[in-house]
Amino acid sequence: MARALALLALLCLLPALSLAEIPCGSMCSTPQADGELCDQYSATGFLGVAEGGVGWYESQTGTFQLVLPPTATSVETAFLYWAGIVTGSNCAALDDVTLTVDGTVHTVAAEVVYGPASWFGTKRHCVYAACVTNLIPSTTSTIVVSQSGNWYAAYGSGVIAIYEDATSFTSPREVRVKQGLDGGFCGWQPSARGDNEPNCFSFTASTSDRLAEMVLLTGGVDIGGSELRGNTAWYWSGLGSNAPASLYGAAGATPLASTQFFASNKGSEFDIVGFQGPLAQGDDTICYQVQSRDIAGYVGNQLCSSLLSFGSVVVLDRPRWPV
Repeated sequence: MARALALLALLCLLPALSLAEIPCGSMCSTPQADGELCDQYSATGFLGVAEGGVGWYESQTGTFQLVLPPTATSVETAFLYWAGIVTGSNCAALDDVTLTVDGTVHTVAAEVVYGPASWFGTKRHCVYAACVTNLIPSTTSTIVVSQSGNWYAAYGSGVIAIYEDATSFTSPREVRVKQGLDGGFCGWQPSARGDNEPNCFSFTASTSDRLAEMVLLTGGVDIGGSELRGNTAWYWSGLGSNAPASLYGAAGATPLASTQFFASNKGSEFDIVGFQGPLAQGDDTICYQVQSRDIAGYVGNQLCSSLLSFGSVVVLDRPRWPV
């Protein structure tokens, strides 16, 4: 089954704070079980983002490297996420994992659980988030995340780490994180449950063009054999007062791929995908929206992927980065 989560998200309208003061912040809550992600973190500084993860669909354990540059001096904030589908409504039964960092073993409990959110029949989506700032070193590390719980479908686990690097970055950068639970499946069109929600982030307008780098965490897209799955993500930037209610086909919105933008790149049914988008001078808002869709559009359910979005990160540089 294909289902994508955009697990991790970006942009918060909170004042810029030192992460030494607030490593992760209180975990944000969403207004509904399945919908727009919430603003979790916001900071400005000489900051970079490292991300890594592994799919759990075949085995509820996996190893990955979290790569930080040698010029990184500290990890300011780090989030651990895991997500999947359970039978029934007991998300709490799967709310801890074993996290091994360079051979040191830790048990990590979720600080917030998003869900259970109805998916189909008795199946429910669950997304978990925890602050692991004190467990992630400021060098490249080997990470194993595992769990022995009883999932219907375990999507995977990922880490997003925000680090300080005043050598690589010569001007301050704005970092935002969003997280939550937002599912969509084009086989359920035209009902509202067929669509994922747009997520928008606001900044102070600048007299210079800027470039945003974004990372999305999603689950549920199953790529098997030579099958081609229909899915993409849309990007829009402009004035917040003009932001469309949906980015799908909206004026000024751009699809980031014709199909298969998410393709199980971290293992079956789990993706961590990055991309860039512009923010022109005078504009103050960036939006993205993931989309489950059939190869030929919303026509039946042919090679349609379910898509769970549960996290995103945005980094906005000042001035515009070289392209």
